[in-house]
Amino acid sequence: MTLVVIGCSSNKTNPNTWLSVGNAEVGEAEVMVYLFQTYNDFLAFGGEDVWDIKDFSGGKSADEVAKQGALDNLIKVKVLNQKAKEQGIMTLSESEVNLLEQEAKNYYDSLPENFKTNHGISLETIYDVIEDNYRAKGLENQTIESYELDPGDVEEKVRENTEYVKLKSEKAIDILTSYYVQHIVVYTHEKNSDEVWVTLDEEKIIQARSKIEAAYEAANQGIPFEDVLTEYSEDPLSGAEDLGIMLSKFQLPEDFIVHLQEVDKGEMTPIIEGEYGFHIFKLLFVETPDKDTIGEYNTQFDVWEKSLYEEARANLYKEAFDTIYSKWLQGVAIELGPKWLELDFLEAIKN
Repeated sequence: MTLVVIGCSSNKTNPNTWLSVGNAEVGEAEVMVYLFQTYNDFLAFGGEDVWDIKDFSGGKSADEVAKQGALDNLIKVKVLNQKAKEQGIMTLSESEVNLLEQEAKNYYDSLPENFKTNHGISLETIYDVIEDNYRAKGLENQTIESYELDPGDVEEKVRENTEYVKLKSEKAIDILTSYYVQHIVVYTHEKNSDEVWVTLDEEKIIQARSKIEAAYEAANQGIPFEDVLTEYSEDPLSGAEDLGIMLSKFQLPEDFIVHLQEVDKGEMTPIIEGEYGFHIFKLLFVETPDKDTIGEYNTQFDVWEKSLYEEARANLYKEAFDTIYSKWLQGVAIELGPKWLELDFLEAIKN
């Protein structure tokens, strides 16, 4: 979440305040705990080399993005804690307290000794940070649980997955039916430096049509298809070997499948004009799935479909909560002191 900071220089009288969020003043030790956690998150994501990325996001380097991410997280936790206090949900259960104490000790023990000493990080600091995060997560969960999703919104979210939509509309037997073919292609497009297909000029397209027609004529005259393929096809993966290449209905445009369904084993299709070139297929054989394979596919599809709906609901809950949080954030005075503004993220972690 992009944060708009309301103030840029702290007017707090406490010289140890690095930043303030509403009525919460945050000092060096607490700031460093958030920075250290974000540092480790970035390492887990991209390894040590992640810090060499100069344009990690929006023209900002990885360490700049990490610093902002730590700040966003710290502010969110403080805002949610203040909101939890307003709503009277500040008390943690005994089991949560016990778990928190053990988690705080484990995390404190895992921190480098020089890092704790240099920044004044105590076990109490870690306990307070984790307690704030527990309470913030508790409010977030409570808010989400009270939000009622519209089933139509969930369905719309799921159908943003175009692969799912296509598979859902097809029968399992069609998806699992495999066409083994040999394939001649002559391109009317080429990839530019950005790996985007762009159309050739008119003269080259005319040459492409002449080339595919010559290939078709040669195959019709009895020249082995493998030899024609080797001479004319512009795709090295055209299946010149005995088994050819395997394609499914799901992989091919509808007009390709129509032509393949109209020819018998050993026959070739007419010239087919595709999106990026001209094609000729020779059908070697068709392999259809048995009952067990179809049943296994349907089971796996049902599991995948269920996971998509769960993911859609989770994303919609998150979007709803982010909207609520944005409203809570408005009007909260956020001030960044000179020590935060001058902070070098990596230098702070290594010292």
